[in-house]
Amino acid sequence: MHYYQFNIADYRKDTVHLSRLEHSIYRDLIDWYYLDESPIPLETQSVMRRLRLVSEEEAKALENVLSDFFYKADGWRHRRVDQDIIEYHAMAEKNKANGKLGGRPKKTQSVSSGLPNESQNNPNQEPITINQEPLKEKEKEKEVRAPRFDAQAHLVSMGVEAAKARLALSDALSMCCQRGWVGFKAEWMRDQDQVSSKNQPRRPTLHDERAYTSAALTGKIPSSTTFEQFMAGSQQGDCRLIEGEVIHAS
Repeated sequence: MHYYQFNIADYRKDTVHLSRLEHSIYRDLIDWYYLDESPIPLETQSVMRRLRLVSEEEAKALENVLSDFFYKADGWRHRRVDQDIIEYHAMAEKNKANGKLGGRPKKTQSVSSGLPNESQNNPNQEPITINQEPLKEKEKEKEVRAPRFDAQAHLVSMGVEAAKARLALSDALSMCCQRGWVGFKAEWMRDQDQVSSKNQPRRPTLHDERAYTSAALTGKIPSSTTFEQFMAGSQQGDCRLIEGEVIHAS
């Protein structure tokens, strides 16, 4: 982000206790956060080098600012800045979608045909009042109409969940399109990781290598059997390891 709104009143209220040095450090940290769109590193030395801080007084001021306005996670995070970044990307995605459709929809303009309307053709017709049935039917249609879908609020919510899963909003949207999801939750990614880890084959160990060597030397398996065939047969139940020996299943 190369631009963000700065509320002077909110800033003065929250930073009235800061020294002149701490003010300068805090503003530098905020600019850095918005520009990189990522949290401040946890390593203090790299932060001091980035901000050109060298003295013990400056190091203490940096520690005070981080403890007052940031919290530890995958880095030093700032709640207000994170929310601004999420809203910025949500608006960017919305504008991108509008651009693909040819920009913002144009307002419809009424065009006069030059012909008299129905009321002019029949001047004796009584005007429709709010007590008549047609208008009552329209009011009923308004009452049962479904609520309007707020796309921007939905994108902001998806951005929050994508940040929890350590994904960019664009990656989360692409994943939803590929998998047919109408929304996105961070716990869905954790569930997918657990399923994929359970389906992975067992990795061979030193004990498996020794068992294979012992079985080959004692003739308990054919000499042409490779280690990969031995492991595949062990995992499929063709043989089992008992106290270091290979016993073929009956």
